[in-house]
Amino acid sequence: MGQSRSSYVALAVGVYYLLRNHGIDLKYRNLLVGFVLLAAVLFISTGAFKTTLFIRPYYAQSLVGLVHNPLGVGVGNFGFISTDPENWILRLSAPSQVVSNIVLEMISGIGILGIVFAFWFFKVALEIWQKKEPRSLVYRAIFLGLATNFFSM
Repeated sequence: MGQSRSSYVALAVGVYYLLRNHGIDLKYRNLLVGFVLLAAVLFISTGAFKTTLFIRPYYAQSLVGLVHNPLGVGVGNFGFISTDPENWILRLSAPSQVVSNIVLEMISGIGILGIVFAFWFFKVALEIWQKKEPRSLVYRAIFLGLATNFFSM
């Protein structure tokens, strides 16, 4: 309802994970496939008139900010990077107080040490994606859905 494309993608990722890694009863499989299709339709209809790159200058700003601030500016202080004209490339100059991406937030906040966080985050996500035990299935699907949402689109 809030027209957040990242929430639609997060829903699709969680449902896809359930379908891919676990034999879901045919009765529920149709329901889950319906959720994935609904998420895809909502994503396309919401995103049809929105561009991502030019309304999201903080992607480029955070990466350029890493060059100018290799030790970071402190987690939660992305505004310092975003308002610095030195970090505006390709006319991407709209300031933002938040980076809306967990990996870029950590990289801009703690600098090159954020690469360790990114490596850890992707390693944990990959481990969760590959697990097939049914005991913690819902928790893993929720983790993947939320992790996807942390990468706002």
